[in-house]
Amino acid sequence: MLSGGVGPTPPQIYTDGLVNSSVALTGIGPYNNRFFHASVLSQNGRYGGIASLELWPLGGIGIGFVGARVKILPIEFALGVLGYDATPVGTWEAEDSDESDAD
Repeated sequence: MLSGGVGPTPPQIYTDGLVNSSVALTGIGPYNNRFFHASVLSQNGRYGGIASLELWPLGGIGIGFVGARVKILPIEFALGVLGYDATPVGTWEAEDSDESDAD
């Protein structure tokens, strides 16, 4: 079974099913005093991930047992099977995300 669509936040094209994939415009994250970040078996926001390497602002890579992702500047590509979460974990913030709770 396979389904697909276009997601609004972040802007993305994705597929769900036995094969999960996405191509998303996640943007470039803010500088947080680190140019380089590497993690192994950490809670990096992606189910099924084993290791990740980020090089700000150029991009990053992440690998899992059954999937991988590559981010080049503001675009993130991800592909996985058997439960690897291919949804973007990026830093997208819509320009009009300020919503007021006026009643």
